[in-house]
Amino acid sequence: DRGEEALAAYDEAVRIEPGDADGHAWRGRALFKADRRDEALAAYAEAVRLDPKSAELRECLGRVLAHAGRAEEALAAYDEAVRLEPESAAGHEGRSESLFALGRNRDALAAINAALGLDDHRPLARGLRGLILMCLSRPGRAVRDLRAAAAAEPGEAKIHLGLGMAYSSLGRRKRALAALDRAVRCSPEDPHIRIAYGEELLKAGRAAKALAVYGRAARLDGSLAEAHCGRGGALLKLGRHEKALAAYGEALRLEPGLPEAHAGRGDALLEAGRPKRALAAYGEALRLEPGSATAHMQRGMALLEAGRPGKALAALGRAVRLDQGNAAIRAAVSCALLEAGRPGKALAAADKAASLDPDEASAHFQRGEALFKMGRAGEALAAYDRAASLGTDPILAQRGRAVALRSLKRFDEAAAACDEAVRLKPGSAALHYLRGMIRIDLGRPAEALSALDEADRLEPGSVHVASGRAMCLAALGRLGEARAAADKAVRLEPGNDEVS
Repeated sequence: DRGEEALAAYDEAVRIEPGDADGHAWRGRALFKADRRDEALAAYAEAVRLDPKSAELRECLGRVLAHAGRAEEALAAYDEAVRLEPESAAGHEGRSESLFALGRNRDALAAINAALGLDDHRPLARGLRGLILMCLSRPGRAVRDLRAAAAAEPGEAKIHLGLGMAYSSLGRRKRALAALDRAVRCSPEDPHIRIAYGEELLKAGRAAKALAVYGRAARLDGSLAEAHCGRGGALLKLGRHEKALAAYGEALRLEPGLPEAHAGRGDALLEAGRPKRALAAYGEALRLEPGSATAHMQRGMALLEAGRPGKALAALGRAVRLDQGNAAIRAAVSCALLEAGRPGKALAAADKAASLDPDEASAHFQRGEALFKMGRAGEALAAYDRAASLGTDPILAQRGRAVALRSLKRFDEAAAACDEAVRLKPGSAALHYLRGMIRIDLGRPAEALSALDEADRLEPGSVHVASGRAMCLAALGRLGEARAAADKAVRLEPGNDEVS
């Protein structure tokens, strides 16, 4: 191995001439390439001791310290390098990297601007500036730098990662996904890049692909709570609530203080019909991160599910104040307003959500819900179709389409949409009931009765199902059974004139 031979030669050189700083520096380079970081650090430290006025050696020492995650010490080395050689672009770039690692983003931006002012043909420096600008919430400017850096250094994964994140912040999801896919291909064994890719896939409604990406990240490093948390989110989108809860549980075992995992667990509990436990999970997420707009939104939706629309709207109002540009939060507000019987305001909130992010599926779905409540079934159908194209929950989308099509008396299309919803969620009594009512509209009482029998099996205490069964049985000439079903409907809801 040529590397081992070179290292042996440098070892011999420093043995013969231990006071030669360059010999120790070359030995440090060889050790660093051999991934013997601690020994490389010792070699560079000795080189600096022997030649304390060399800016280049200070930069080398800073680079090794930075790779070791010792950002404060790296910054001190780069500070001294820049003091010794103020015109060194590499020294300023190194300072910027260390400042960025320490979260001192404005100082990091000043340092990288100094580096590029001295030498503007440094693509990695432009990439670093793009990443810093992203952290300073300036994604438009970040994209310019990151695109230039990616063109010059097409194999640099972190540049494509930063570009993907910048595009995501600008709502340009196709470009974000393309950049993140490129980042994964540049560094396929980096689980953190896969986690970022999975997040963007989930936003785009591609839950199955996201699950595979998160799964690979978890296999690459099983100790990463974020990977398991991401798996939980993907499983939840796929309707696999119990497996989602298990994934969030694993994330919390690894990192008990991860707010996103507590919030995700709340989502899974809410979807599983356990709103009280969901509220407790959201409460823990907010205790850990009280300024989280998303957690306030999720808590609001749990309160809504628990039948407390007033408190839900208060929680959602806090979420809006914390993040006024978040389209998903505005869509949640629309949902709460609709539950509170205010369809006009619900539509205004959904319209606002869609204006903030035209690709936010929940905004279009809530537009459909509000429009349908207002008797505007044709517009509602268009909104449901748009939501479906953007990746909203397909069960909800098909249920919405079925209801709107039924209202428009397009019964065959309504039946097809409802059948698809039932296929996706066969355990839903409400969907089987809707299927039965559409079959009644089509004049198919035998098929309608079959659907309503299944709804009755799943939810025996429903007055609507009992009433629908009575209609079907009467149409089939089974009058005794029809009277029994009608009597059951009356017993379930004695004061309801529609069933008496």
